[in-house]
Amino acid sequence: MTKLTKKEMILHEAKKMFAEHGYAATIMDDLAKQAGVNKATIYYHFKDKATLYETLFFEAIKRIADAVVSRTDALETPEEQLHAYVTTFAEVLDTCPHLASILLRELASGGNSMPKSVLKQLLRTTKRLAEILEACAKKRGTVCHEPMVIQLMIISTLSSFLTTEPIRKRVREELDPDAPTMPAVTLPQLADKMTDMIRATFTEGENG
Repeated sequence: MTKLTKKEMILHEAKKMFAEHGYAATIMDDLAKQAGVNKATIYYHFKDKATLYETLFFEAIKRIADAVVSRTDALETPEEQLHAYVTTFAEVLDTCPHLASILLRELASGGNSMPKSVLKQLLRTTKRLAEILEACAKKRGTVCHEPMVIQLMIISTLSSFLTTEPIRKRVREELDPDAPTMPAVTLPQLADKMTDMIRATFTEGENG
């Protein structure tokens, strides 16, 4: 395994701390200790805590935005695009450790610490989703539902699924092994189910 550089180690540990504690409660002295560097090394690579947070957050969100735009653009029908949008969002989110927790913290706080550059990337995904939903609605003869609401549903559902596995596991192991905690559902399967739910919102008034 390749040894991480000091900058990479800082980013690696920062992701975990921001996910666990949130932006405000993440202390640079603690991060330096966790990363095995002195605080001056952190500030050598990153101007301040805000820059560090923006760097790791932006990189992860841009990966998602680039992926969903490129994959959906490669497909022809809006139904295919919708499925690719949700599944791609899920796949890339799953490959970005701790991003789900950071996103949920930002949603819960009203995005108080969300950098503008990150918000712009999320807006890219929302606009793409709006185009897909509008195309679905036009094809089926219905009205396009509010894309922001559906976008929030996608982000919060996928993020919650990823972050709540420990508590769902506890419920199954400590309380009830048959509890409805989706033990057999994988992330791709959840993405498929969500796509079907979104598609169902367009059935009423569908042209024959």
